Amino acid sequence: MNRLIVVLALVAGASYLYIDGGASAADAVGPQLEAVVGPRERSVTFEYVAASGAAFAELAKPESYTIVFVTSDTCPPCRVLDKHLVGFLEARPDVVVVRVTTPSGRQSFASQAEAESWMGRQRAVNERYGVAGTPHIEIFGPDGQAIAQDGNGSSAGRDALGQWMTAELSQSE
Repeated sequence: MNRLIVVLALVAGASYLYIDGGASAADAVGPQLEAVVGPRERSVTFEYVAASGAAFAELAKPESYTIVFVTSDTCPPCRVLDKHLVGFLEARPDVVVVRVTTPSGRQSFASQAEAESWMGRQRAVNERYGVAGTPHIEIFGPDGQAIAQDGNGSSAGRDALGQWMTAELSQSE
C-alpha cells in the first residue's frame, strides 16, 4: 500500500516534468509574493495563486516586461533556465520574473485516497491555468498584454524567451 502511494506521488511529480514599478495584482496576491533574489525577481507557490483566483496575467508588473515562470524543484530544465535568467536580468532592467513554484510530487500521503485526491486537485489547477508541465513560460508586455505563452501543447512562451535571451546575451558579449 505504501509503495503504491509513493509510486503515485512519483508519477504526479514526473508528469510536471515531462508533459512538460507600480502596484499590481501581483503585489496584491499577498505576502507570499515577495522579493527573493531582488526587487525584479519574485516567487509564489502555485497553490497560493490558485487559491487567490489570480490569473497569470494579473501577476504582470505594470510598465515592465514580466516573465511568469512556472517551475518545480525537481525540474532540471528549470534549473538551467534559472541560471541563464541571471545574466538576462542584468542585461534587461525592464524585465521582472515571477516564479510560480509547483508542488514537487514528493508529498507523503496517509492513504491512497488522499494521494488520489491530491493528484486530482493538481490536475484541475494545471488545466485551469493551461500548465502541462515545467518549465511553463508566459511573457507579458509593459501594458499587461500577453506576448507569448506556453499552453495547449505549445511551447511558444519558452521559444520566445529563448530567442529573446539569446539575442540579448549575444549583444552584451
